[in-house]
Amino acid sequence: MAREIRTLKRSFFLDEKLATLPREVRLTFMGLIPNADDFGRLRADPRLLRAAIYPLDEGITSAEIDREIDLLEQCGRVRRYEVNGNKYLEINNFERHQVMARKYTSDIPAPVLPPADNVRTQCVDSADAVRAHSRSGVGAEKERSGAERSGRARELSEG
Repeated sequence: MAREIRTLKRSFFLDEKLATLPREVRLTFMGLIPNADDFGRLRADPRLLRAAIYPLDEGITSAEIDREIDLLEQCGRVRRYEVNGNKYLEINNFERHQVMARKYTSDIPAPVLPPADNVRTQCVDSADAVRAHSRSGVGAEKERSGAERSGRARELSEG
């Protein structure tokens, strides 16, 4: 059962990785948050996601939602998983950002963790996909490393 009250922190809008994604993908991500259960999980059927997030927008297709979820997954914000032949989606770090005094039991099963040797490969593949997406022109200015950003900050503060 999804609760009615969810929050977005200011840091959501300052997330550099998320900012590399098109605006409509970020809106879809925001729409996942209030529709998730208390553990950040939802059914991953794009038709159900479209109906929940965009109930009055006739021009949005389930195929578009599926592509947007692909981008969110590549960016590390969500992950899809399957349990007993049913497809689900989990918002990564959901519990860190949504504080609840009481959690309700979920009808959606928790994901089964992948074997440890697959975790590194998945992270590297996702990072490469995000960089490839950035090179397409969207958010390319965000590709500087942390050292470059802090060095530039020092230059500005010293000057």
